[in-house]
Parts: sequence; C-alpha cells; structure tokens
Amino acid sequence: MLIIIGTLISQPGKREEVLEAVLRHRDRCMKEEAGLIAFQVLVPEQDDVGLMLYELYTDEAALSTHMKGASLATLQAEVATKVVSLTGVRCRFARSGHDDTSRERA
Repeated sequence: MLIIIGTLISQPGKREEVLEAVLRHRDRCMKEEAGLIAFQVLVPEQDDVGLMLYELYTDEAALSTHMKGASLATLQAEVATKVVSLTGVRCRFARSGHDDTSRERA
C-alpha cells in the first residue's frame, strides 16, 4: 500500500472553487482508477486557503496511473491560476498489517 498526504494552498478567496474542482477529481478517480482505494479531501478548520488530501493506492503502478491520468490533467487546468502550491508526501502505515482504521482488540 502506498499513501500520499497532500497539502494544497489556494489563492485567497479561491478555496471553495478549488475544493469543488478537487471533489470532482476525486469522484472521477474513485470511479475510474481500480488501484485507488481511498481519496479523502480534508478542510482545515482554522485555515481559509488550505486543503489536505489523503490518497491510498494499492501499489506504485496505481499511483503512476493516477499521475498520468486525464483527470489530473483536467484538475490542473481548472485550478492552475487558483493554487499557490501543492505538495505531497509519500507515507506508509506504521506497522505492517495495520492498513485500516479499525481498533485493535486487547
């Protein structure tokens, strides 16, 4: 499993427009990309320009498919003048076998 945690900073006053474009992108990707397991968009409560993304992929090939996909190109075109920065950090789960949010039983 491969996790990407993304941080997107929009131009002041443009976050809602960017959010709507990112949500459309998420919906397209979840429908069209078999290797994309989860894609969550988070809105920080004390920040009026930022968005955070949580993306979970089956493997490197799935991420590569996503990065080369038409949906990402569409998103980039839609938000090009509305985004200050977009960064992503590759992550992994802390312990193998713990790839969900279920609680451990004692």
